[in-house]
Amino acid sequence: MTSEVRVRTRIWPKNGRKFILVANSKGGSGKSTLATNLAAAYARLGFATSLVDCDQQRSSLAWMEMRPPMAPPITAVSGCAEVGVPQLDWALRVSPDTSRVIVDSPVAMRDQRLYDTLQKFDDILVPVLPSAVDIRATTEFLKEVYISPGFRTSNKRLFVIGNRVDKRNKYFHQLSRFLKRMGSHEVMTLPDSYVFLRCADEGIGVADLNDSARYEEARISMLKIINAIETKV
Repeated sequence: MTSEVRVRTRIWPKNGRKFILVANSKGGSGKSTLATNLAAAYARLGFATSLVDCDQQRSSLAWMEMRPPMAPPITAVSGCAEVGVPQLDWALRVSPDTSRVIVDSPVAMRDQRLYDTLQKFDDILVPVLPSAVDIRATTEFLKEVYISPGFRTSNKRLFVIGNRVDKRNKYFHQLSRFLKRMGSHEVMTLPDSYVFLRCADEGIGVADLNDSARYEEARISMLKIINAIETKV
């Protein structure tokens, strides 16, 4: 880990509460991978963290069930309504002691539902895979977010996370050009690494792994995302 990253992690305040939405209308973009690793990184840094799973696939909840007992604690909250079972708004079931709330969103969000969802959050993270199909679908989703009053009339920030992509990829540059036109705050990437598959299978995040040099790129990528979220504008 670089000294720059180490220094920045020491100064992040842990008081107050921040709601972070991980969303994309395109399925298979890596929402759950980003949400679970983000939650693990925040917990490892000492934040009281809740992970809310609003996706009907419940991948984040399944990950929580596999989480080792010795790993830093994360509170799991189901945000999925079950047929015939009344359910309170998930926001009412998050512990008041929680300082970082990570939400794995449902895939289909449009119009009023998108507006209502955006109202709850401070920051929105949008993962995208490096393919023409994924970039096209994500572009349409980003346009909907940008024109939604829930985003347009607020101080919310949006970050796009290139998932399993490197900066030499021509599709990544295509997305970057679009985002500059749209005014996105920053484009970041997660490396194309098997380590994220391992983490999904074991209920851990890259922040929970040992200090082996082969995991450093993935760990630093997650810390850069958290640094962007925590840096005040």
